[in-house]
Amino acid sequence: FNREQASGMYRPISFFIGRTLAETPQHIVFTWIMGTIAYWMYGLQNDAEHYLRFMLIVVSMVMSASGLLIAFSAMAKNLEQSNLIATFFLLLFMLFDGNWISLEKVPVYWKWIAPLSCLGYASQAAIASEYRGLVFTCSDSEIEQGLCQDPSGITGEDILYNRGMQDVDIQFSIIMLWVLAIAYRIVAFFSFWLFFRNKSPKQIINATFSCK
Repeated sequence: FNREQASGMYRPISFFIGRTLAETPQHIVFTWIMGTIAYWMYGLQNDAEHYLRFMLIVVSMVMSASGLLIAFSAMAKNLEQSNLIATFFLLLFMLFDGNWISLEKVPVYWKWIAPLSCLGYASQAAIASEYRGLVFTCSDSEIEQGLCQDPSGITGEDILYNRGMQDVDIQFSIIMLWVLAIAYRIVAFFSFWLFFRNKSPKQIINATFSCK
């Protein structure tokens, strides 16, 4: 990139947008194939509405997560740094996405993570989509062994309430995944623009804005 950009073949934004447009179809197609296989393997609800909603959530998550990883790689000087940054933030997002800790029990000083986490929006939307409308009942043997607290069963809404996900808005979560996908890529572009050049960030800013 540095050699071709220095010779005037294209600007950084042209390279970045071209790379993004070239990779997007691959993300969508391969994610759809993987998601279709996984959906039936997991034994999720067997109807078209839930399947299509699940696929929309998964594709949205991949588009958002790929932007996040691009941003991490653009911020780092080498592969080791980018892996370290990505591992730290992905683990942080996973810990507070609602799977490990109920959303209502997340400490106040960690709640700033939720609006920035693509994993949180995707996980909560997928769980809410699957559990709403379900009723889990116990077999006769489970009732006899005392394994069921309520022989009449438990609803998916009860489970969502216990996880603090009763108010999850699936449509809003999907929209936020695409908002984050764009936001992550904007951060990635500016990081790429400043750091992946033959000049220092200060020289690039001065040249761009004609600063003396």
